[in-house]
Amino acid sequence: MNAAQRAARTTVPILAAGASDDLWASPRQMDLLTAQLSAAKVERKTYTPADLSVKSVGHHGLMRRGVGTGAWDEILAWLQDASQKAQ
Repeated sequence: MNAAQRAARTTVPILAAGASDDLWASPRQMDLLTAQLSAAKVERKTYTPADLSVKSVGHHGLMRRGVGTGAWDEILAWLQDASQKAQ
């Protein structure tokens, strides 16, 4: 599927947000994936359970109410800023 070549052609800004305790998309794996986005401005953010005042975040935790809620304002602000810059 030529994933590496296609990723290298991506030019939109990307926020790659993840969790330090994600076993499926670990911070190291996220770094390896985002490294393929060589033409895009990539910002990486890794949230820890302590950052969000929870016991664990896990794979989909940033999207769950009560777990990822503490990250939502920061993620929304990034999306709004990226949207304004694109206009």
